[in-house]
Amino acid sequence: MDPLHELHLKARALEMFAEANEDVVGYYMSGSYAMKAAQPGSDLDPVFIVRDGRERDVWLELEKTGIDLAACTVTLMEHKRFLEFDGAQSCGKSLSRYDFVHVKVLIDRAGDIKDFVERQACLSEEEKDLRGKYHLNCYINSFYRSLKASRESWQLAPHMEAASSVLHAVEFLFASERRVAPYPKYLEWELNNYPLDFLLSGDYLLRLIGGIINNIDVKAQVKLFDAICVKARHYGFGATVDSWAGKPERLAMSFRA
Repeated sequence: MDPLHELHLKARALEMFAEANEDVVGYYMSGSYAMKAAQPGSDLDPVFIVRDGRERDVWLELEKTGIDLAACTVTLMEHKRFLEFDGAQSCGKSLSRYDFVHVKVLIDRAGDIKDFVERQACLSEEEKDLRGKYHLNCYINSFYRSLKASRESWQLAPHMEAASSVLHAVEFLFASERRVAPYPKYLEWELNNYPLDFLLSGDYLLRLIGGIINNIDVKAQVKLFDAICVKARHYGFGATVDSWAGKPERLAMSFRA
């Protein structure tokens, strides 16, 4: 049987299980299948939200279906506690937020699960401000250190700092538009299907990232830095750029020739 067709049959069987079980108050699928990006070898990432105290019973019933998967079962209280987590208080990458970005809630007997999930799929203004500043500052720091290490002919440091800079750059670029950054393996898919709104096309950004990660292309690093500075000012993060007192710009200038 075609692997993707088999995956579809499993997904439909799980949805039917959730529909028939009254202890399941909410059900959705996350991951590549929910994104319509599944490939041969992909698995399913179903989430069953169950009535408090009934998670073991639902899990045992789920096992009887014979479907081989690593399903997630959480109680309604646990799910709400997780989704009410104040992501603005954590500047680092939040708890699996990207898992909610392309989720379609299929069952919502509680009546508010869909709203909770949708709130996790994008950043609030407060989160945008805090995450944007944090990741922009970290990006500039790693970019600056990578260029310094390259100028001083270190072997490993430029690679490590450049890789760190790219991760923070991606986080900032998405946060500036109130979006949750994708996992690295989904970055290309995300940019191709949901491009950034301002300045950087997906193809151009991916070429720059590829040059930086694969070859420590300093010119690509400088081009990305220039674009991010423009984007930062456009979205109100100019003060974070200015807090570096022009040091990264002066260092970058020496690599533009």
